[in-house]
Amino acid sequence: MYDIESCSKCMCPIASDAVFLKNGTYMCPSCYHRMYPPKKVSSGRRHIFISVEGVIAIIAVIGVIFLGSKVFHYVMDMRREDAAAARAAEEAAEKRRHEEMLLAEERRKTAELERKAADAKAQIAREQAAERRKQLEIERAAAQKKLLQEELALAEAKAKQEKDEADAKVTTAEMERSEQLLAIAKEVADAKKTLAQADSEKNELQRKAGIYRTGLNRASDIKAGLLAQYRAQFPDTPPKLDDVPRWRRPPPAKTGFLGRIPVTISRADEYQVLVTKFDNAAGDVRSNEERLKATLDDIKKADTAITRARTTVANAGQKLKELKATLAELAASGIADAKPAAKMIVKKDGTQIRALAIINLEDEVRYKDEDGQWQSIAKSDVDKIQ
Repeated sequence: MYDIESCSKCMCPIASDAVFLKNGTYMCPSCYHRMYPPKKVSSGRRHIFISVEGVIAIIAVIGVIFLGSKVFHYVMDMRREDAAAARAAEEAAEKRRHEEMLLAEERRKTAELERKAADAKAQIAREQAAERRKQLEIERAAAQKKLLQEELALAEAKAKQEKDEADAKVTTAEMERSEQLLAIAKEVADAKKTLAQADSEKNELQRKAGIYRTGLNRASDIKAGLLAQYRAQFPDTPPKLDDVPRWRRPPPAKTGFLGRIPVTISRADEYQVLVTKFDNAAGDVRSNEERLKATLDDIKKADTAITRARTTVANAGQKLKELKATLAELAASGIADAKPAAKMIVKKDGTQIRALAIINLEDEVRYKDEDGQWQSIAKSDVDKIQ
């Protein structure tokens, strides 16, 4: 510890003009000027001298900054191009979905118009059949009345008791027979109504089933393509795995170097887009499978109803044969006007058309409908003929 009364350099006693240093010691003026000579003031221009290493360091810093800006702009341009490509793909997919929806709506409207036209034709046919049955009933009643009058005229000569007994027997038998015929006619009419309704429902259900099959196939293809891409990317994936777990949990971002510039590499956004597509496809597969299963169950129910109605009509015809019904009675019961066996034209949209006769031409199919009118349909719209 230096004495505050002496110079820290020459150890000589100091006066009041001593210089106080930052380290807490004193130094005499002469020693201080020898240690720290005053800087000479240059009268000319001042020059700054920089070493070669400093120049190289400055150039290196400028180069790093320039390359970093170039890499940054390149990465940003790549991201903008990827985002633009993704938006273009989404817009194209949305456009395709919109076109498919418009096409499906157009097909639905066309099928609805055809169904309404068929219903109108069926209604007209039912009204005409009812009018014919009514006319035949009137004629049958008139014939029965005439026959009764003739029988009464022939039986006038007989005794009143025999005439009364014969009339009573005939009347009782006719009433019982008429009641049986009316019951059979009502049973046949109900069965035909059920048959027409079930047949219409079956056609609609088959159309829906075709739509659901198309949606299921499309979603299954998308899902299978994504699974194939996943297995190609990760070859150690189990064959029975029906999910994309590694896409759902992407690896953490990695930091690499582009030259001396650190770069962060991450595939989280790409994997998120793939997972969204996979989940949408899997959801479409499940929903279309459920709807198709429910529709096929409803078709089985419709087939059961059609079989039951046809069995009812066949049993009614057997009962009329046992009663030895006349042609007029058969017509009144709805059995004699049964239409001949018809073929079924199945369109590609699932619609079915009953045809009494079919002619295959080069670019169209002509057929006779249930009203006996010839119609035509483009051959490209026909799936098969049953």
